[in-house]
Amino acid sequence: MPKLWIKLHRKILYSPNLNKAANESGLAEQLFFRMLIAADDYGRLPRDPWELKGYIGPLLSEEEERIAEALSVLSKHKLTIEYEADSRQFLYLNKYHDYQSTDWSKVGSSEFPAPPGWADNPPASLVTFLAKAGHNPQFPASRYGLDDKSNVAASEINQGGASQAVSLGNLDVDVDVEVEIEKETPTRAREGNYNQKPYNTIEVSAMLKNVVEDDIWSALVFRWPKPIADILNASSEELTLSELYDMLKQDPPTLTDKWPDTYIAKLKRDRAADPMGALIRRFEKE
Repeated sequence: MPKLWIKLHRKILYSPNLNKAANESGLAEQLFFRMLIAADDYGRLPRDPWELKGYIGPLLSEEEERIAEALSVLSKHKLTIEYEADSRQFLYLNKYHDYQSTDWSKVGSSEFPAPPGWADNPPASLVTFLAKAGHNPQFPASRYGLDDKSNVAASEINQGGASQAVSLGNLDVDVDVEVEIEKETPTRAREGNYNQKPYNTIEVSAMLKNVVEDDIWSALVFRWPKPIADILNASSEELTLSELYDMLKQDPPTLTDKWPDTYIAKLKRDRAADPMGALIRRFEKE
């Protein structure tokens, strides 16, 4: 499924390749921006003008012959890479992932075949994601058109939180580990003292590890800590990590709880509906 929005950097206005293509064909430039919006999360689209038109603008009155000429201009100036697979023509927006941020945990398989060399040179963001989360059965490398044998378990990442080269297939990359998986947690987190704001992702991660089972924590740790820290730090209700800890102990998250904001909202509603029960549970814990 394509994104609902894209990123455009100001420097695209000064791109030599794009300006050369625009000077040669105004339609080529128009198609390029439409394709940026319509491409899937892998930056791929069909190359056939008639089929492509269905993705980028079925109401366009441009003839397919002119669209084909404009696509040739884009390919000529290396803005797209054209390739064939299964007797069909496709295109890839060159350097798509250099400028578009992709949350790979929300990306499934592409509806289009991969361009040549994809398995040998996937986007750096995908390599980093698999290095951190590839141990999770939800994110096999095959989901992204790569060999499952190239998965990297989280245990292979530097446990001290520093950058370390890890191997993904025949690729070596530096992974900046944002979450310290096995590192000893801060003192106040170990002692359950979560009442002091602001909170950081390490403390939230440590709190989650004290609440949920290891397999659940492994699935949540790459996407929950930062949103939770942001929610708590911005909360006008003085909701503390300590209170959230108490609520999570009573109702731990599962793999079906995908969004921390909706999960926290549910816990807050439950607490508001039964404040005495929440108070009793807190005293029982103490």
